[in-house]
Amino acid sequence: MESNNKTYEYPKGSGIKISPVLNEAKNKPSNSKDLSSSFRVTVPSRLTGSNRKMKQFKDKKEARIFAQQEWDYFRKHGDIVFEFSREEINQAIRAMKLAKEHGMELTKIVKFGIKRMCPDGGPRTVKETVDEFVSIKERRHEKGDLAVKSLRDTRSKAKKLSSLLGQKPINEISGKQLKDALTGLNRTYRTQRNYKSAWSEVFNFAKENKYTLDNPFDELSTEDKREIIGRGNDWNPPEILTIEEADLLLHCALVNPELNLLAAVTLGLFCGIRTEEIKKLKWENVKLNDDNPHVNIPLEIAKKRRLRQVEISPNAIEWLMQCPKRIGRITENNHENDYQKRFRTLHLKCGISEKIDGKIASNWKQNAMRHSFGTYHCALHENPIKTSNELGHKSGDDVLFTHYRSLATKADGRAYFNIRPDINKEKLLKFAS
Repeated sequence: MESNNKTYEYPKGSGIKISPVLNEAKNKPSNSKDLSSSFRVTVPSRLTGSNRKMKQFKDKKEARIFAQQEWDYFRKHGDIVFEFSREEINQAIRAMKLAKEHGMELTKIVKFGIKRMCPDGGPRTVKETVDEFVSIKERRHEKGDLAVKSLRDTRSKAKKLSSLLGQKPINEISGKQLKDALTGLNRTYRTQRNYKSAWSEVFNFAKENKYTLDNPFDELSTEDKREIIGRGNDWNPPEILTIEEADLLLHCALVNPELNLLAAVTLGLFCGIRTEEIKKLKWENVKLNDDNPHVNIPLEIAKKRRLRQVEISPNAIEWLMQCPKRIGRITENNHENDYQKRFRTLHLKCGISEKIDGKIASNWKQNAMRHSFGTYHCALHENPIKTSNELGHKSGDDVLFTHYRSLATKADGRAYFNIRPDINKEKLLKFAS
C-alpha cells in the first residue's frame, strides 16, 4: 500500500505521480496543527504532448481513478492523441464510423470537402464574383466586343443576383437557393428563364475561375427547372406593326429629317436589321448600286459574329434614296441614349406615343420593326428558312416562323413590301407637324 504522505507513481510505469497536499483546516487559527489533506495528480509532458497536467482531488480514490483514466487514454491512442482535444478526437471517430457505414474512405471525403469548401481560386462572395464578372463585360464593351444592350441586360440581371444573395460565399450557394430566388421574382416563365440563363453564366464564370467546384444549377431536377421556366410553351406571338403603322412611321421619319432616322427605320422594317446593328452600320455597308442590292453586316457588327448579307427590297431602295446624305454612319449615336431619345420623339410625332403630365407614354412594341419584317417577309415568300437567313438566325432555326406564318397573309406581305414614299402624304404630314 502506498503511503498517504509520500509521492508515488500510479499506475506503475506510467510516470503519473500522486502527491499528498496538506491544507490548513477551515475556521482554524493559522498556527493550528490540525491539518486536512488532498491529493494532486501530475501527468508528465511525455503523456500530454505539451505541458504537464496537474489536477487536485479531495481523496486518494478520486485521484487514482483520474490517474488511471489518463494512463488508459494514452495507451489507447498513443502520443498523437495529445495534438488534438478530446472533442476533436471524438469528432474524428464519429466521422470514421459514418464513412465506414457508407463504404467510403474518410481521407477521400475530407479531401473532397476541402476542395469544395476551400476553393483553389480563393474565397469569394456572390457580390465579389458578380462585380468581377460585370467588369469583364464592361471592358469587352469598351473594346467594341459587346453591344451596349447586351451589357445593360447582363449587368441588370447579374446585379439582381447580387442583391438577393450577395453576401453569401459563392461556393456555398445551392440549387435550391437559386430556385427560390428565381421563383421569388414572381415574373413570367420567359423572364425567369432569361434570369436563369444570366445567373448560370455567372456561376460558370465562378467555376472556370475555381471560386466554386460546380454550377449549382446543375443539381436542379427537371421538375425544379419547370417550376422556374415552365415547359417552354409560354410563347407569345411577336407584336408587329400594321401596314398603316409602318407607312406612318416611314413618312414621319421622312418629314422630320432633323431626327436622322429614315434610313434606320427603312432598314429595320424592310431588312429586319437589329437596332444595335443599325447604330454601327455605315452607308458603305449599304450596296444600293449593286446588281443585287444588299446590306453587308460585318463580323464586328453582327450579333454573335454571324456575317451576313441582307437583300434590299425595291421599295426599301426608294426610301433609302430619299436620304439626302448617304455617307458616314446610317444614323447618329453620339451617346448611349441618343438614338433612343430621337426614336421616342419620332413615336410622339407619329402618335404612337403621347405626353401625359410632361412625360412620354409610349405604346411602342419591343422589336416591332424586326418582328414586322420577319412576319411579312415570311408571309410573302412562304419560305421560313429564307427569312431565318435574312434575320441572321442559325441554320435550320425555323421554329419561330411557324408562328410568324399565322400573323399575316401573302397579300399582307405584298402590301407591306409595296409601301413607298407618297408625296401627297408627305405634304399632309408636314402641314400637320
